[in-house]
Amino acid sequence: MKTIIETRLGQVIGLQYEGYQEYLGLRYAQPPVENSRYEPPVLITSWEIPYDATKVGPIAPQAHEDDPPINLEENEDCLFLNIWTPNADEVKRPVMVYIHGGAFVIGSASRPRIHGGKLSKRGNVVVVNIQYRLGMLGFLNFKGISPNLGLQDQICALQWIQENIKSFGGDPNNVTVFGESAGAMSLGLLMLSPKASGLFHKGIAQSGAIDFDHMETDLKNSQNSARKFLNRLKIDPIDSRILKTLPIEKLIQAERNTMKGSFLIDRLFFPFPDRNIIPFDYEKAWKTGHARKIPLLIGMNAEELPLFSTNLIPSKLKQFIAKFFIMRGIRKVTGFSKHQFEELIRVYKKNYHPPDYPKNAEYDMLLTDIAFWLFTNKQAELHSSIQDTYMYVLNYKAPKINASPHVFDLLFVFGNLTSKDVAEGIRLEGTAIEQHLREQIMDAWISFAQNGDPNHKELPNWPKFDTIKRYTMIFDSPCNIIENPKEEIRLVWKNLVT
Repeated sequence: MKTIIETRLGQVIGLQYEGYQEYLGLRYAQPPVENSRYEPPVLITSWEIPYDATKVGPIAPQAHEDDPPINLEENEDCLFLNIWTPNADEVKRPVMVYIHGGAFVIGSASRPRIHGGKLSKRGNVVVVNIQYRLGMLGFLNFKGISPNLGLQDQICALQWIQENIKSFGGDPNNVTVFGESAGAMSLGLLMLSPKASGLFHKGIAQSGAIDFDHMETDLKNSQNSARKFLNRLKIDPIDSRILKTLPIEKLIQAERNTMKGSFLIDRLFFPFPDRNIIPFDYEKAWKTGHARKIPLLIGMNAEELPLFSTNLIPSKLKQFIAKFFIMRGIRKVTGFSKHQFEELIRVYKKNYHPPDYPKNAEYDMLLTDIAFWLFTNKQAELHSSIQDTYMYVLNYKAPKINASPHVFDLLFVFGNLTSKDVAEGIRLEGTAIEQHLREQIMDAWISFAQNGDPNHKELPNWPKFDTIKRYTMIFDSPCNIIENPKEEIRLVWKNLVT
């Protein structure tokens, strides 16, 4: 059933469901097309009235297909957001703003697995999913165009929320940003950025954290990818104006060719320090900026990248080849000597061996740690010195692959437990155990959005993270708190790095 509300920008037509209302495809910025391509976002000030918010807007153009495919229209005119609210009334509810993942090159605010209706209804909260420019449209480091446009879009969306969320039953003074993967990294960057100060008040980082130690690498990668991209287009690096005139299809093909063979290895079209949107000294900016005011809930899934201990790489030959190139890549990234790397593998094999773990689990855990756990720990350690911090690990296993991989947490956080909008191997049946865990996780996120503390009556007491006990909530059946998880592995990394 349709519902019509009055907002600051005029009438909006949404959809009424049992327990919540839905407003889709709300434009928060002027279309970044034609002469506005590669320009900063411009906050919307008026709409065509009445505004039809009963269907999602187009998603950002992307050079790669996700698994499963998103199957929504792609268009440069993509700066839209979706809202789910119990009621567009005068009640000031907590606002939860979700930033989608996808390595900053793919993704959407409108995937079924992140539909916000169940979360909004259960928590009496307003859920907002936002879109932003991706890939070479959002993160091209090129003289003459504004930097980190995708992050600028996110900031613009938060500004729109500050000005308009009251019309949808939300409290602009109680905004929590939460995100997964690139969305969690975005949260970290927003906590760094002075441009986002005052626009949100709490943060939840799921399976993603910023790398405090390699800002120069991000900068160098962004410069190299821009150079490769321009070479693909045969464009003079001095002239940025021509980028506004080329067909989007040509730009997307050039991005695809630039990233060929490196999509999961190198961070090419990726946020980079620019001294304006993103400061250069991450750690200093974190300790002295508005991050000091923001409580943080941070964590990850137990096996983010289970390539070798599952059926994701079924052939033994392919496993051997993948292992060779991935391990070589890890050695290159870390700069470890052969002796150091052998010591690392020894400790992983000691901690992750049959029968407690599947064969080759040590390689999966090494991949997970170098891509997620090390950064997550660093961010938790740093933040716990200045503000309340809570750590978690989702350890419940998807039955088909006996692992808790990347993206798996979204089924529990949004409550869409049996969504088919995930890879086949991690789909769930919605058993009673899974439903109970979903409620425990949803209520932790909701409680944190309400008051900055994820504790609730259905969980064991969840102490704040510190660098002595390192308290971590293990979401499983049952849930439990552990101290100093993976301590031997943490210490071997610490010794090798220092």
